[in-house]
Amino acid sequence: MRNIGKTACDGGVIPVRPNGNRRWGTLLFLALSCVTASAAFVAVEFGGWVTGSELGHRPGARVTGYFTYQSGEPEGPQTASRPNFVFEIPEHQLRFERSSYGFAIYNNGLPGDRPGDGFALQFSYPQGYGALSLNSSNTSLFSNDLTPPTIPALEQFDPGQTMYVTVDEVQPYRSTRVEIDRLSVVPGSGLGRPVIFGVEHTAGAMRFRFLTEESTRYAVQVTDNLPATNWMTLTNIGPLMEPTVVINDAEPGLERRFYRIRQE
Repeated sequence: MRNIGKTACDGGVIPVRPNGNRRWGTLLFLALSCVTASAAFVAVEFGGWVTGSELGHRPGARVTGYFTYQSGEPEGPQTASRPNFVFEIPEHQLRFERSSYGFAIYNNGLPGDRPGDGFALQFSYPQGYGALSLNSSNTSLFSNDLTPPTIPALEQFDPGQTMYVTVDEVQPYRSTRVEIDRLSVVPGSGLGRPVIFGVEHTAGAMRFRFLTEESTRYAVQVTDNLPATNWMTLTNIGPLMEPTVVINDAEPGLERRFYRIRQE
């Protein structure tokens, strides 16, 4: 069993403060298989907003996504059997995913030959190409040209970090430009167990995500009381190409509820 914020085999309940006030509300209980996971796998969430677009995306529209990679490798292609780079603009029902992209590391040198550190994810698709780029004048973020064991906090990069997506089948090129304002490494993101992140609690609803393994089935179960002899299955999840599963549970009037995830 694993409890967020504890060691891999701890068990327990996690109180979630509703809407940031001092009253304890819904309790979250996550039961995970206790498996030692590889430290080489890193998962990163990012978010931002559209600053300009010739592709019809509204300035100010929210952008969300994630990327996964193997650390300690030379810069270059990152490939996977499932999508390892995803971004979406929900307002425009746009979702773009890749299972291969280029990872470039800038250690003590950025484009333009000014000192600093940074990285860029470079991807292509049938209509064009794009990049997510974060750079810093700080030369201590990375120590070599290998993919890093973690990604520094966004605050350690220079302001105005961006992603763009370009369609190059027309002249002049048309692009959507995004300013990145959120960057977060998923805690404990090693394969070998479900990794829970993005826990959100609103009135009468709970939402969270977890990373999955290939060829693995899961059951998300709930109960209103602990200790519980019977857990109710909220949903069964079969093997998926998507490495991220989103769980939504809404039932008005619940004072508390407990959740667990089981590998089948």
